Amino acid sequence: MPGDTPVQKRFFDVMMHGCIPIMPTWPSNLPNQTTNWRPGMSALSQTFPFAPLHFHNDSQAGIDYINDVIVTFDGECGGPCARESMERVMGNLTELQRLRANVKKYAPLFAYGIQHNSYRNLDAFAAIVVNLRHQAATNLP
Repeated sequence: MPGDTPVQKRFFDVMMHGCIPIMPTWPSNLPNQTTNWRPGMSALSQTFPFAPLHFHNDSQAGIDYINDVIVTFDGECGGPCARESMERVMGNLTELQRLRANVKKYAPLFAYGIQHNSYRNLDAFAAIVVNLRHQAATNLP
């Protein structure tokens, strides 16, 4: 279901609850990339936080949402394709475990630590600082 903006709060709610996000995709404004918003709109790599596109010249940095976290389906097809995509993942235990492990790994990057031990683990604030440091280092003359 296309949203009002490219990134929806419900995506982060799903991740924070340990669930694998499933979303429709369409061709985006960038070649060979998709959007979850509407056909021809901003690519996931442009709108989702910590995507590889935000880490210039470092192909190992960032979260590859399409390959590592999200189950996608053709937005034009709608519900029948969503069901097929979910059944495909549910029928492949190895893929299901891989996606769940990635959700577990990345979910803390979408929350801010607020307890007494909040500095023990990476959280959204730490991820933003890393992203900003990377931006600053790549923009130096």
